[in-house]
Amino acid sequence: MDSKHIFEQITGLKPNKEILKILNNTPYGETNTPYGKTYKNNIKLSTSTISKITNLAEMVSNHETSFFRDLEVYQIIKSMILSNEMKIWSAGCSYGQEAYSLAMLNGNSTKLQNFKIYASDISKKAVMTAIKGNYSIYRKDEQKRLTLFSPIFSQELKKDNLNNLLISIPKNIKDNIHFFQHNLLTPPPLEKFDLIMCRNVLIYMNKEARELVFKNLERAIRAKGWLVMGSADPKPPKPWKMFSINNSIFWQYQNE
Repeated sequence: MDSKHIFEQITGLKPNKEILKILNNTPYGETNTPYGKTYKNNIKLSTSTISKITNLAEMVSNHETSFFRDLEVYQIIKSMILSNEMKIWSAGCSYGQEAYSLAMLNGNSTKLQNFKIYASDISKKAVMTAIKGNYSIYRKDEQKRLTLFSPIFSQELKKDNLNNLLISIPKNIKDNIHFFQHNLLTPPPLEKFDLIMCRNVLIYMNKEARELVFKNLERAIRAKGWLVMGSADPKPPKPWKMFSINNSIFWQYQNE
């Protein structure tokens, strides 16, 4: 049984030595992988084992993120893409800052009642942190971006003894977002999204996994819908069309 191959098949990520050690001591049962393939010796994995291996992705995933990261991207979304009714997917949402940033684009979020934001991550720990919505922000540039876009946090700043900004996401903002655990190598949770954010996720995946994720993103987006990726992420294939707006890149799905 090739443990490295198993982990890559399920998560698309390269396992480190610690993960391989855990996998080598894992009993295997019966079921299919996200690719619909069997492994060597025709051994398939049980559903519970797939869940355990998926959770191991936490050990190799980089959850580095922040509120309104790459500020210009959010400025463009607010001025050119947002409309009265939208369905948005933050795919690979990490600890939730991206999803909450999207929900706060109009200030106090009172105009987003017709919006629904879905936010997913392969890491159960990351999703649970996002649902709680409590953050300690130590970087000054992130504090500035947050208070600039969200007056609600600039009205009554709370800081700890290390001068970190302490925030708790208000319920009216949380109500616009549905967080859940999801593996991007599996079919999308819903379809016809107007905007998908999938930033700095595919850079950690192998070529086969990237191709599968792009297929799933195509299944999830509506015609003329928008995709935002990280600057280091691979370019999506046709029929995605690239638009360079100021210093930011947006992709529009143009398969009709």
